[in-house]
Amino acid sequence: MKQYASLVLICMSILPFNSVIGQNLIRKQFKPCDMIYEKELYRRRIVSCEQTKDTFHVTVAYTSNCCQHPIASLNTTKDTLFLKPDPDDDTYCACDCYSEHRFSIPGKTDTNLIVFYDGVLRKDRKYIDLPPLNFPDTGMCNQVDSLGRKIGYWQLFTENDHCYYGDAFYGIAENGSSIALWVKSVDEKGEFQRMQIMYSDMTFIGIDPYYYSFDKKEYLKMLKENEQY
Repeated sequence: MKQYASLVLICMSILPFNSVIGQNLIRKQFKPCDMIYEKELYRRRIVSCEQTKDTFHVTVAYTSNCCQHPIASLNTTKDTLFLKPDPDDDTYCACDCYSEHRFSIPGKTDTNLIVFYDGVLRKDRKYIDLPPLNFPDTGMCNQVDSLGRKIGYWQLFTENDHCYYGDAFYGIAENGSSIALWVKSVDEKGEFQRMQIMYSDMTFIGIDPYYYSFDKKEYLKMLKENEQY
């Protein structure tokens, strides 16, 4: 795998696009805000690093609330790009978006750059590691722990006629019970149809977990974008 400059990030709120910060930093919106509903699945990350003549370019991606401005102020030192939020921005909407921004630094001829934006960012995949379509070849499935709780990979069968209908991966919930972290559904021919991924475990207050649900077309597209398919 190619080595890229590791970037660090610190986030939120906006300056005019295509703007020049100080004398040496140009920012340009590379990809407009796409409304998303699965914020927890996206990574804050470096999309690309590129050197063209005497200018260094870096594109970063992140999620934010639709009504908030992700970058309030920008600043650079010799080897660091600082992206900071607006601490007074308390605007909020019931939606999130995914954006990409490209920053160009004229006169910078080396690729050693640190970017601060709410933690350390590296060149990475668009999404977190997504559940696979097939079990890993470990020979371990349908296991329980010492307390009889389902753990790890499970093949799922109907109780009455024992027909295979999907796969799941189990972990331990906040209330101590076994919980499916993801569930893959198949049709009567065993072909993949739907993936459900847990994103909120509130079992400790008696509420069932929440799952994102993706049909076959949606999920295969996500796997391809994530270079997992």
